[in-house]
Amino acid sequence: MHSMITKRIILVAFLISLVLAFGIDSLAQDAPSQLPQLRQEALNLLQAQKYEEAISAYQQILKTAPDDEIALYNIACAYSLWKKPDEAVEYLQKAVEAGFADFEHIESDPDLKNIKYHNGYKKIIQSKEEIQKKAAGKKIESLKKQYGKSYTYEIDEKRKLIYASDASEKLLDKIQEFLNKFADAERTYIFKNKPTYYITILVPSRADFTKMVPNPRIGGFYSHDNKTLICRDTGQTLRHEFTHALHFADISARKQVHPIWITEGLATCFEDSEIVYSSLVPKYNERIDQTKSLITSTSKNYIPWQTLMKMEQKSFMAKAGECYAESRAICYWLAKTGKLKSFYDNYVYDLSANSTKGGIELYVSSFGIKTLEKIFGKKIEEIEEEWKKWIATTQPTNVLDNQKGTFVGLGVEASVAGMIITKVEAGSPAAEAGLKAKDVILKIGSDKTTTYDEFANAIRKRSPGEIVTFYILREDKEQQIKVKLGKRE
Repeated sequence: MHSMITKRIILVAFLISLVLAFGIDSLAQDAPSQLPQLRQEALNLLQAQKYEEAISAYQQILKTAPDDEIALYNIACAYSLWKKPDEAVEYLQKAVEAGFADFEHIESDPDLKNIKYHNGYKKIIQSKEEIQKKAAGKKIESLKKQYGKSYTYEIDEKRKLIYASDASEKLLDKIQEFLNKFADAERTYIFKNKPTYYITILVPSRADFTKMVPNPRIGGFYSHDNKTLICRDTGQTLRHEFTHALHFADISARKQVHPIWITEGLATCFEDSEIVYSSLVPKYNERIDQTKSLITSTSKNYIPWQTLMKMEQKSFMAKAGECYAESRAICYWLAKTGKLKSFYDNYVYDLSANSTKGGIELYVSSFGIKTLEKIFGKKIEEIEEEWKKWIATTQPTNVLDNQKGTFVGLGVEASVAGMIITKVEAGSPAAEAGLKAKDVILKIGSDKTTTYDEFANAIRKRSPGEIVTFYILREDKEQQIKVKLGKRE
């Protein structure tokens, strides 16, 4: 019970933080200032097993916010624990009608164990698809109320994705198309289980994102408790956070928790990747250069594997620069040597198999170390030395030197659909050809442009004076613009 109550505290804290940050939770927008305090008091009573008092406290919340899904759900839990199944089912029904559609949580919550065999509970579970669809519709209405008509909204019922973005309809279609291919490729490669719940993907305007996340170093995040992905850009950050969402869907179905070096290692591994033959191929990026520097540096900032792999989140984030780089470099190496899938498959199997043999603590406490030793047939220290030598010699394979000095005169920002033009230099070849800020470059000639490297290489491979066709998206219309490339002074 206590683990679920703790999770519920985290969920409520997250929702409250969103309310304070940017008012995403409409039910609390006009609530009095004492509402957060009432929530905490009710949770404390529930945790203390004072069920009748906890229910009274939640009823006080409902007087102000009658559709508060968390309050309704927790009343159901309190009644269940109090062994009053009819009342518990009644409030569970009210909770799902108010929008609580996290059936992963509902079906695994031990606080509801006393109503698992109640016909009303079974009926709710049997109707979960319909309930989730209704909840998705309510989510869209809430987002529309928050962000207005300038945003584009979509519900993908097949893939259980809710989109809200300041991107145009055509651009959002291309983002959706990419993410569908990306999700299929990640499942082909590594993750087997699809989300059984709706995930909200929110790509706000820069101004709205800054209100939510004032820290300029944070480009986005995924909250599994709230099933919400928020990101500032639709390039590297979107691929990173979407990998988190797909990874959590996989391990949730397996009833597992993975260490942070694996969750961030996989997300950073696929943040720069390309889809080849329906699978994902990670690409070299700056985190590999950073890892090289850490390995060869005398500053002692390098973190040995045994330390890195046993870090908890707080320690990991305290040294985020080094930890993210090294975790990415480990997963990148495993991918490039053909062992990433084998490692992941063996790790999830080891966790599952040993959970039924009383040995789960051994595998959890090893945080992947024992699985690595098993698939390599070596001690972890030997594997680490092998990795260090490989990382020291690996080089990017797809970046060209700009010896020709080709110049186009654009500032760009990556998106999974193409490069978004942020600036056009006056008098430049781009300006003379008629390219504009906010145009999305879909291709240059036959070269795709969904990453900085792809865009840069498409320019670098060509010579000054060459005329090349830019395929762009402008105000929801695809166009072709010919650009005569210049020479950089």
